[in-house]
Formats: sequence, C-alpha cells, structure tokens
Amino acid sequence: MPEHESKAIASGGSRRQGARRHLEGWQLGALSVGIALVGVVFGVPRPVPPSVLPVPTLDAPLMTRIMSEDAARVARAHAQPLSYEVRLIGETFRSYGKAMADRDLHRADRSLRELLGRTKAELDANGTEALLTLRAVQTDKFLGALREFEGSGVASAELTELGDRFVAKAQEAQWLRDGRFLLTEAERFVLFRVRYSSVLKLETASPFALSAEEWRTYYRFLLEHPEPGGEVAAKQLALIEPIERVDLRYPGAFARGVLLYRLGRHSAAEHAFRAHLEQHPTGAWRLRAQNHLAACVLEVQRASADML
Repeated sequence: MPEHESKAIASGGSRRQGARRHLEGWQLGALSVGIALVGVVFGVPRPVPPSVLPVPTLDAPLMTRIMSEDAARVARAHAQPLSYEVRLIGETFRSYGKAMADRDLHRADRSLRELLGRTKAELDANGTEALLTLRAVQTDKFLGALREFEGSGVASAELTELGDRFVAKAQEAQWLRDGRFLLTEAERFVLFRVRYSSVLKLETASPFALSAEEWRTYYRFLLEHPEPGGEVAAKQLALIEPIERVDLRYPGAFARGVLLYRLGRHSAAEHAFRAHLEQHPTGAWRLRAQNHLAACVLEVQRASADML
C-alpha cells in the first residue's frame, strides 16, 4: 500500500477513536433523558420537592357586590346622618385605636369597655342597621386613609385611629413596596372588617359575621403575605383548617403536605400527600402530589439511612 494511503487510514482511525472518546457514556445520557421524557409523557411520579402552595379560589363579582352594598350604605349616611349615639360609638372606636397605637393599655382598656357597652345598648335599642352603616362609613374612611398614606408617606391621625398600628405592621410584614400597599382594594376592605368585628366582639354575630367569600379573600392574602413574626410555613399551616371551613374545594391535605415538607417534617408530609391522593385520585393536583410524595419517601429513607 502506498505510504500516503497508509498514513491517511491511520489518521482517520485516530480521529474516529478521538470522536469515540467524546461520545463515551452517551448511551447512559440518552437513557436518562429517555426516562425523564417517559415521566413527562406518561405521568410517572418522580421525586420533586413541593414549590407551589394552593390558595383559595375567589369569586371577584361576589366580592364586588359586597363592597357595593357598603358603598350604598355610605351614600345613605351622607344623605341622612347617623344618630349622636351611633356617632359616639364611632368616636370611641377611634379612641381605642389611638390608645392601642400609643401602647397606652390602661386607656385602651377603658375605651374598649365603653365601646362594648355602647354597642350593646345600641343593638338592644335599635337593632343592627345603624351599626352596619357605621361600619361601612369607617371602612370607607380607612380605605381613604390608606390611599392618602400612599400619596404622602405619612400616617394620618385618621389612619392611626381606625387602623391602630397598621402601617407599622405592614412595614414589618413587607406589605409595602415602593410606598404602596400590596393589598388589593378588596383585601384592604376585608382586613378592616375583620378588625372591626374583632374589636366589637361581633365575629359570629349575624349580620356582622364575615361571609365565606370575605374569609377566603382574607386567608388567601395571609397565605401569600404572612403576618410578621415566627416561622412562615408554621403560620401558613395554621391557616389551612380555617380555609377548609370556608372553601370546600380547597385541597387542604395537599397544602399541609407542602408546608410540612418546608418545615422538614417529611414523614408527616408523606401522610398528608397520601391523604390527598386518597381523597382526590384524579384532578389538577394529582401528579404534583405523586411527585411530592416520592420526594417525601426519599427524604424519609435518607433520614433512616443516616440513623444507621
């Protein structure tokens, strides 16, 4: 064989061997990709740590109607002012808020006892209508005070009286961004009503008790923006049971699994995801629950191996 042909063949063989070196292990890589693709196509569970926390489903038109009813009450109050006794209840509520903001517990206690006494007397004498209107008026003023704060950056006396330390709490909880509150108008509305009913001890009294839609709005906000202090996942976990009471469609067991996993309680999270799959063998969260369950099992096995 001519020398130049022999060199060409040898050179070609060397190049092929170099190429093979670059492709060594490609079969294993292709197999891994193939397995991943099969998992995606056929929905085979694979260990995936949970990242998505479900939130309550809201009915925006219903919330709009609730807020519109309050707006109508405010309009009627402008046309026909509230009685002196009811307006005095409003002033006492403000006094209580100011005392709480000042951390003057003695004055706050005195104002609260006066407030509760006046409220009971009004309910006994005239029923609920005037107090519902007062709540609507003070809610409207609170919302206006929040907008004023967003414009000026200064908490007005009205905002302090109606909202206590709301601004300080919002800053601590990071509910403020670039000088604006993260809350929607509906969330602001509901947060004030929760506070109002709580202060006046009317949380369960009809018609002051919040509707299921208002509670869903409230809990959804707190799931997404937890109150300050403590472990975030622990605070969110405490909300799941009350959410289940007002939202029958909420995947509570799945949400518990997510939060327990975040807290490092993998065995409890495993039980939660199994419970979800027993309750909902089909549905939008099924594949996620299977993947998260596999991740929990893996973590439990790792913990068991570490103990050996």
